[in-house]
Amino acid sequence: MAGYFNKEANGKWSVQFYHVDYAGIRRRKRKLGFDSKREAEAWKEEFIRKAQANMDMRFDSFVDEYFEMISHDIRQSTMYTKRHMIDVHILPYFKERKVAEITPLDIKKWQNEIKKKGFSDTYLKTIHAQLCAIFNYRTAF
Repeated sequence: MAGYFNKEANGKWSVQFYHVDYAGIRRRKRKLGFDSKREAEAWKEEFIRKAQANMDMRFDSFVDEYFEMISHDIRQSTMYTKRHMIDVHILPYFKERKVAEITPLDIKKWQNEIKKKGFSDTYLKTIHAQLCAIFNYRTAF
């Protein structure tokens, strides 16, 4: 997707491009204040990747995006707890899979695996809630 990169009078770079949002509407996006053209290009590529909400991405990349989005809304201690729970109990099972390929049967098999570890019902529900939060966060914005 093409973009227009301009060096402004103040020496900073700007980028302007069109993209199609999640609803299929073509929108113009403009961002100013980059120190280099390369920085502007990297921001554009990252913006497009997130805006497309491509579910063909790997689950571990999806989780990284999830943490980036929620990091501004939760406390550092909550972030640490969530990260630990997801890294230890969820990512080992789904890490290499594409998000679009994870089925309800896969989730049920994962639930059975973590039940074998002997955790309390409350902790099992908390772990499952973390997985639900990851899959549901896209609908929040």
